[in-house]
Amino acid sequence: MKNCAYCGRENKDDAAQCGECGTPFVTEPSDSQTSNLDVADEPERAAADNRIIYGALWFVGGILVTVCSYLSAARSPYGGTYIVAWGAIVYGIWRISQGLSGRNAMTSSNDIGYEALAYGTGLEAQGRVQEALAVYQAIIEKYPETAVSNDARKSIESLRGKLG
Repeated sequence: MKNCAYCGRENKDDAAQCGECGTPFVTEPSDSQTSNLDVADEPERAAADNRIIYGALWFVGGILVTVCSYLSAARSPYGGTYIVAWGAIVYGIWRISQGLSGRNAMTSSNDIGYEALAYGTGLEAQGRVQEALAVYQAIIEKYPETAVSNDARKSIESLRGKLG
């Protein structure tokens, strides 16, 4: 038997929602649902990957310009001057670091969003519905177009259905 987190009523194990208040029971995501969570993060991941790739191109380009100009100067019988492309090298390193930090920030913001969702669910279970609605709305505003904002929208719809 399942106990409803919202009203405490016992329900059958195979029930999708509470028979008393209609609160949906949380189920483990299937493989298709798990892949949908990954799809929401793909635009951010692609942008971070692009920063890394373009940063690597700038860095390698700066190194190549430096090496080629040095070899050209070294071939001269009187020595010569050569170019050290510090700007391209430093810019490349900066873009690579931006991409890497963007990839790391994605995971942590997603985790924070789900922690906030769990907090809202806890408020809902305590009967603090208005506070839970405020938390869900804040999640939608802070993390638009993500899986966590979709879950927050579903929670709002469920609560509004219960409230009438």
